[in-house]
Amino acid sequence: MRKESMTSRQAISVIVLFIFGSTIILGLNTEPKQDSWISLIIGIILSLPLVLMYARIIKLFPGESLYNITERLLGKVGGTIINIMITWYAIHLGSLVLRNFSEYAEISILLHTPQIIVMISIIFIAVYTAKMNIEILGKWGIFVLPIILIMVIITLILSIGDYNINNLFPIMEHSFKKVFDGGFKILAFPLAETVLILPLADFFKKTDSSYKIYISSLIIAGFTLLIIIFRNLLILGTPLMTLSYFPTFTAARIIELGEFLSRIEGVITINFVLAEITKVTICLIVGAKGMAKLFNIKNYKNLALPVGLLIITLSLTQFSNVFQMFDFIKIYHIYAFPFQIIIPMIIWVVGEIKTKNNKVVT
Repeated sequence: MRKESMTSRQAISVIVLFIFGSTIILGLNTEPKQDSWISLIIGIILSLPLVLMYARIIKLFPGESLYNITERLLGKVGGTIINIMITWYAIHLGSLVLRNFSEYAEISILLHTPQIIVMISIIFIAVYTAKMNIEILGKWGIFVLPIILIMVIITLILSIGDYNINNLFPIMEHSFKKVFDGGFKILAFPLAETVLILPLADFFKKTDSSYKIYISSLIIAGFTLLIIIFRNLLILGTPLMTLSYFPTFTAARIIELGEFLSRIEGVITINFVLAEITKVTICLIVGAKGMAKLFNIKNYKNLALPVGLLIITLSLTQFSNVFQMFDFIKIYHIYAFPFQIIIPMIIWVVGEIKTKNNKVVT
């Protein structure tokens, strides 16, 4: 049987869409207000050594999933503990992303539609995609990413008449600590969430450069998010952008160019859906692969539906309302720290030591 794989171009497209995910809906951390774009640049700089570490792990163990690497490096017990944690993080992140979109849908576009209907629709597509060959997800990324990028450019052009350059000033009004804290939160959400690409590394071709895949994804996603945050700032200003739960949607509602394009937020919503489906699908696949590893099930695809149902259940029960969801987002960087930084750092350090000493068990 031919091994499933993605080309480097497909992998880059999928990772960029993964980074976009909920970020397109919720926006980035806006606590530094008009200095938020500086926080984004800091977040990108902070993420650079992190994604290089992720890429290095893949380089040390080409063609292998993180779930296999952990047991080789840390033994059965240590590897199982780490695998449980990564599996939980994938499933929990999937539930958070799903809840982000269902709250957005209920508040902004589907006012009288129960959230469970929205969740089931997204999970149905995610499960279907997860059960297909991984190349389908790769082709999906190649198809969807240009659509989102084109729509970002179109909204950027159409909104020129609504820009207020004064919304960007004064620059660095906030303390460096506050701006840096904003950058660290942007690192956690969404840039360092790409740690969940490591369990999918066995789908990468051994001849493809993991450094190229990660760095290219970071550059494309980071530059696009910078454009989006500038656009939102120029249109909304800091008070409205800070107060809005969904700043991109709010900015899109202001854009108007005749009757035909006076409701462009509908098109923006399509972008949200496409990015959300990609991120939920990746979380589902990673969760299913982890569960399959833990329970010694040969084909992770058999667990796609059960994991999908688990994501829905967790998504429905973890928050009572939208306010609790946004309260959790404020502390998410603390919660995500061990999954995004501590665990991969342990794997990287042990991997470097053991491969240098030729002590990794094959």
